[in-house]
Amino acid sequence: MSSSKSGHSHRYGYVANVCVAKFARRQGIASNMLQLAVEIAKSSGVKDVFIHVNTNNKVAQQLYKNIGFEMVEAAASRPLIEKTQLLCLNTDSALCV
Repeated sequence: MSSSKSGHSHRYGYVANVCVAKFARRQGIASNMLQLAVEIAKSSGVKDVFIHVNTNNKVAQQLYKNIGFEMVEAAASRPLIEKTQLLCLNTDSALCV
């Protein structure tokens, strides 16, 4: 994916969904999937990878934090009145744009 910011093209990755079957949780599967997604993004020249997480999902928040994601924006989805956070991981270990 890419977007334009001040006339400059900024390529970024977005993880749309991470889901592991209940019986397979707590085995590192989600962590491995995310790390693979970040590595693919990095090898494709992508600097920032984003993911949304529900503010009530503390387990997912901790997983994303352990991988290296940081909160960049808090948002509320009006139709669902669900609060989410936008997290970002910079593949060069720098600050997200």
